[in-house]
Amino acid sequence: MKQYKYWCQPFSADDDRLLRGQLRLAADYRRSLAHLENRRRFLLRAIVKLPKEERPPFYALIKEPHNAEARRLRSLIVKPPRDGELGLAWGTYLLVEDAMDQSQRTTKALGDVGTFAARDEGLVGIHIQGRKIDAMSLVGGEDPFIRIGAELRGKVRRRDGNLGAPRLRDLLIRVGSNGRQPIFAKLHILMHRPLPHANLSWVKLRCRKIGPSYRWEVGFTVDEVSTGQPHVDRAEAVGIDIGWRQTDHGVRIAYWQGSDGRSGELIIPQGVVDRDGKSDSLRAIRDRERNENVVRLLAFRENISAALSKGADGKWDGATSATSSDEVDPRAHWCEATTHMHAWTRMGRFIGLFRAWSNARFSGDEQAFEATAAWLKHERHLYSWEAFNRRRQSFQVKGRIDALVVALVKRYETVGLEQRGMVPELVKRDIEHDGEEKALQRNNAKKMHACSPALVRMTLERFALKYGAAYVEIDPAYTTIDCAECSWRREEIADWSALDIACPACGVVEDQDKTAARNLLKMALASATDATVEKSGKTKKKMSARRTRKRVIEEGASLPVGA
Repeated sequence: MKQYKYWCQPFSADDDRLLRGQLRLAADYRRSLAHLENRRRFLLRAIVKLPKEERPPFYALIKEPHNAEARRLRSLIVKPPRDGELGLAWGTYLLVEDAMDQSQRTTKALGDVGTFAARDEGLVGIHIQGRKIDAMSLVGGEDPFIRIGAELRGKVRRRDGNLGAPRLRDLLIRVGSNGRQPIFAKLHILMHRPLPHANLSWVKLRCRKIGPSYRWEVGFTVDEVSTGQPHVDRAEAVGIDIGWRQTDHGVRIAYWQGSDGRSGELIIPQGVVDRDGKSDSLRAIRDRERNENVVRLLAFRENISAALSKGADGKWDGATSATSSDEVDPRAHWCEATTHMHAWTRMGRFIGLFRAWSNARFSGDEQAFEATAAWLKHERHLYSWEAFNRRRQSFQVKGRIDALVVALVKRYETVGLEQRGMVPELVKRDIEHDGEEKALQRNNAKKMHACSPALVRMTLERFALKYGAAYVEIDPAYTTIDCAECSWRREEIADWSALDIACPACGVVEDQDKTAARNLLKMALASATDATVEKSGKTKKKMSARRTRKRVIEEGASLPVGA
């Protein structure tokens, strides 16, 4: 299976309304299913408290009403009772069902299934059932569910202002029916690469909120399975040491050593890492401006309350133009709506207040209203800047990781790296750290999420399977304290923060991560000849259970020396 993703955008406001209607229906259906399942689990928790011989009759009483209610919800959401309304598209319905099934499997047997807040985000799906469609045939085709226009609709404007290649096309996705006539939502799609000649299985249209704006993208899932055949000119193995370390040039998250003598490191430049600090500073500015404006609005509210308290009946007092003496002063509505404004944490509350305020203005609010409008405008600008800054940072990190990983899995037959989980000795050292060192670790961990070593591991595993390299996880014990030159095992390393360490036996001074990568390479070479390693990229031996920080501390087990 392979997915081809493209940028797209609804053609008009009506098309946007049709698509967002599908997203709202999907959210309502998912939420209804979650409430129904949680009610069933609530009854089951009450039943399991009864003796075993008394339980079976109650199980039957729960099962049938639950299934009947689920069928009723499905009929309402897929086929609405009133004419003129669009029900949930079949492919989107299947996506909701799959998401609900996964949620039920990942929660405890008698625990409540989690619900999610309804947002204008989600998936609209087209499932190809019972027929084979060539993905390339969608361009200029007349498929009843999805179509891509054959004619180009315009050119793409580059950042420098020039026009690029004409790659915009029309995309039609079916969202409902009017009798036997299909109803399509129209979008513009940017075809930056052609679709392959392969069988199409899914088309998923995703809406994702980035800052204050929304980004649409469509993904075509085709049955294109990798053969997994290795390249004939590959070297034998490569050892990869994954770990976060601050260097003069940036953050090192991996060091690799190949059997052909090649070596290298994956460093995220400091400028990319510092983008995270810029995002945090933007968030701090937003929080400071929000606090300042809350104080200003509360002071304005006190003035309004004092003015209203002078009147005996709270009616119009002549300060504003009244059309009826029985109408309530809009200032009273404003004060009532801002009663708990000091505790508001969501910006949506302030935006909703401003919208209602703009529809019910009153005299004397000009200065406060204009200041609030200016604040919300600046808040939107900062929010968008922060969101896109974080997104650009993630793209820059992921691009560097993908480039290195693809080069390694194409060059080497076997990829060996540290086993998942935390080395117990690292947990022990972390527990024994004093306050200053723990503060330093917290600062490092804050930066690490921008270039997480776990992302390297997942990318290695995925591309190793795709390009036919053997993916081997190796026990990381002693890979750093063992000398890669003479195999002398040190008792302990005095300064773990030092970049280079010296071997007391042979006197070789070497980078810690390079030593670990060389030791991992030796183990990877040994594993390459093991019969348990499959060339498809998997191993027959399952990896051991992860030992997290909390588990190691709770167990209180003996912690072997190693890193």
